[in-house]
Amino acid sequence: HGIASASNDAKGNGQVAIVTWSDADCMSAIRRNCISLGLDYPARFTNWINLKELFKQHFRRKPTKGLKNEVEGLGLVFEGRAHSGIVDARNTAKIANRMSEEGFRFWRHTRNINILPASKRKKK
Repeated sequence: HGIASASNDAKGNGQVAIVTWSDADCMSAIRRNCISLGLDYPARFTNWINLKELFKQHFRRKPTKGLKNEVEGLGLVFEGRAHSGIVDARNTAKIANRMSEEGFRFWRHTRNINILPASKRKKK
């Protein structure tokens, strides 16, 4: 698809970006899972692109219909069951690809968080 490059280091530097349809996955879900499992939060997920924010810029309207309806509203086929992680990822990529094909440049992250490593967190 031409968006990602294979050259990338372990900290997430390079041409690859995490793209989500909202901030919930990186800001909440992955963080909670890592904390509950006592794992370090992957550095790659501390910066991401919230595609909803860039959707507004590119298409000049606020996405208010949910991912499935926005995919279909662009004339694309929504495949799978909504709210399944891999299904949502693939369908979010369809919107990102459409934006890229129409000339949108993904040049910066829209969100970031600072997460303490598991070894530095206070034990409950």
